Amino acid sequence: TAQLVLEQNPAVYTAVERDASATEIVQKWLNVDNIRRRVFNGSAQQSGLPDACASVLYVEAMLTMASTTHRKQIIEEAFRVLEPGGRFALHEVALTQATANAPGEADHVRKTLTHSIHHKVHPVLINQWIAMLEEAGFEIQKQKTAPMTLLEPSRIIRDEGLLGAARFLFRLLTRGPERRRVLEMRRAFRSVRPHMTALSLIAVKPS
Repeated sequence: TAQLVLEQNPAVYTAVERDASATEIVQKWLNVDNIRRRVFNGSAQQSGLPDACASVLYVEAMLTMASTTHRKQIIEEAFRVLEPGGRFALHEVALTQATANAPGEADHVRKTLTHSIHHKVHPVLINQWIAMLEEAGFEIQKQKTAPMTLLEPSRIIRDEGLLGAARFLFRLLTRGPERRRVLEMRRAFRSVRPHMTALSLIAVKPS
């Protein structure tokens, strides 16, 4: 996603990455001589950025994997960092209403995903995502859902392009442990797909 954003040549681009390896990857895409493009290690809860310094902010699946407390802190930090009229874009995962209504089903989905990716996952209903944003002061501008197709070949090609998908396949073919983990994750995603949806939201900080 960072590469797609940079291809649009934004006037200023600042990335905050918690993971050092992700920071290095993004740094390779940046023009090191351009002070308007930078990436640094930091926390989404406390970015260290000035108040009202951003016009657009986006996160991907970060909130789904955050605890309730951290999720609230991240949304509040986004509200602080955005200028009035600024937009906050989120790409997360949501539970379906039918899943939430079925006794024990939501917990089963969370446990399945947590076991698969070795990190706690906390998907919630669409209206719960919206409520969190509104409680922080945001107004919802746009909402879109789509089938959850993580790690499916068609999704990989769409996201990475043919060349990127080919590189991904080559890594899986040549790295046994990595291949086994990816296949395990895909089986888990497929097993819970009927209970989940991909969710995109655009929220606006009021002017």
